[in-house]
Amino acid sequence: MFDEIGSAPQTRYKPRAGVVQFPEKTALSNRQRSYLDIAVRLAESSDASFKHGAVIVRGGSVLAVGVNKWKNRDLPPTPPDVYNPDITVHAEIDALSRVKDARGTTVYIARVTRSGDERFSRPCNRCEKALIEAGVKRVVYTVG
Repeated sequence: MFDEIGSAPQTRYKPRAGVVQFPEKTALSNRQRSYLDIAVRLAESSDASFKHGAVIVRGGSVLAVGVNKWKNRDLPPTPPDVYNPDITVHAEIDALSRVKDARGTTVYIARVTRSGDERFSRPCNRCEKALIEAGVKRVVYTVG
């Protein structure tokens, strides 16, 4: 279900329950790379510290896009070393909220630095669960 795309060294992951074993890095077709490029451009538009973009595709058509963003800037401050999921909307969740039926789709996810370099963007546990529950068939993400 999850494919790593990028130039980072190959890493093995211990799969969590309900998740298919991660395959080896795979080469992308030109069309697939174009969807990942859209995710990269979306990520560049994010105003969050960690810039992520997501594109949901089925049958060669883009169904929805998402970008991570601040949920509500009026929330009380949280220390930087404490994760608070109520502060941001992740790109995958944003994209899923914009599509009626995600069953059988492929989701392309990218993370970029402020300088535009691609980085590791494997979905977090909550996003991974949401993608599985939505029926997403395949996830392609950058690794660096």
